[in-house]
Amino acid sequence: MAWIIPLEYSEDRNRMRIIRKYLRDVMNPFDLSENLFCRAYRIPKLLVHQLIEEIRPFAQNIGLVPLHLQVLSVLNFYATGGYQMSVGSHAFHNLSQTMMSRYVSYYSHLITQHLAPKYIRFPRSVNQMAEIKTHFEAQYHFPGILGVIDGTHIALTALPLEIENAFVNRKGYHSINTQIVCDANMLIININARFPGSTHDSFIFGGSMLHTRLEELHQNDPATFNFLLGDSAYSLSPWLMKIFDGNNLSAEQEHFNHELCAIRQIVERTIGLLKVRFRCILGDRKLRYKPTKICLQMP
Repeated sequence: MAWIIPLEYSEDRNRMRIIRKYLRDVMNPFDLSENLFCRAYRIPKLLVHQLIEEIRPFAQNIGLVPLHLQVLSVLNFYATGGYQMSVGSHAFHNLSQTMMSRYVSYYSHLITQHLAPKYIRFPRSVNQMAEIKTHFEAQYHFPGILGVIDGTHIALTALPLEIENAFVNRKGYHSINTQIVCDANMLIININARFPGSTHDSFIFGGSMLHTRLEELHQNDPATFNFLLGDSAYSLSPWLMKIFDGNNLSAEQEHFNHELCAIRQIVERTIGLLKVRFRCILGDRKLRYKPTKICLQMP
C-alpha cells in the first residue's frame, strides 16, 4: 500500500499543473480595474507594460508561462512580501512555489543587471550635476547639494551561526544596511546594499565608489560646492555636509541645523515611500533569502 501515497501525490501534482495552465490561459491581470491593479502590483498598468517591454530583450529561455505573468508575479511578491506559495497561488498567477522562487531570483537579477544602471544614476557630467543642484537650491535655497544620503535596514530571517553576528544591527535584528541617495525630486540616484546590518553608515559611505567620486570632484575643483547632506552618523568633509553636534549651539547654528534637517527629510520620505510601495522590504516582512541574493551596489 505504501506505493499508493506517492502515486496519488504525483497525480495531484499533475492535476494542479493542468488546472494552473488552464487558469493562466483564461485569466488576465490586465483585465483588473486600474485601482485593483495598482493595489496588487503597486505600479500602474502603463508602467508595467513599459517594464515588460524593457525586460523582453533580456529574458531568455523563459518557458511556457507568458512573460507578462512571470513579471507580474514577481511584482506582486515585491508589493506584498508574501510567501512565494501564496503569491504563486494568486488567482491571476497560478504558479507553483518552485516557479515563483525561480522567477523572483531570475527577474531580480535581470532588473539589477540591465535596468537599474539605466535609472539609478548619480550625475556624471557638469550639466547633470548643475541641474540637480539647481533643483535643490530652488526648493530649499541651499547651494551645492548633489543629493541627500541615509541608511535603512532591510530585515532578514535568522542566518547561519558563522555569519549571524555581522548581520545583527543596533536594533537587535538581522538586516542588510542599505545606503540610499536621492535628489530633490525624490529620485534614487545611488544605492549600496552590500553591507551587513552591523556596519556603520559612515563606513559604508567611506568605502564606496560614490565617496571616491565626490573626493575627486573636490580635488579637481575645490572652489565649487559639490556635496551630499547626511545626518550625524556621517563624518563631516568637504563633500558631505551635516548638522552641528553638541548642546551649546548658537542661534545661527541652531537655525543652520533646522534648515539642514528640513532638507534631509526628503531622503526619509523617499525611503518611507519605497518601503510602503514594495512591502517585501518593510521591517515586519523579513526576506527569506541569503544576503548574496539581496546585495546591490550602483556606482
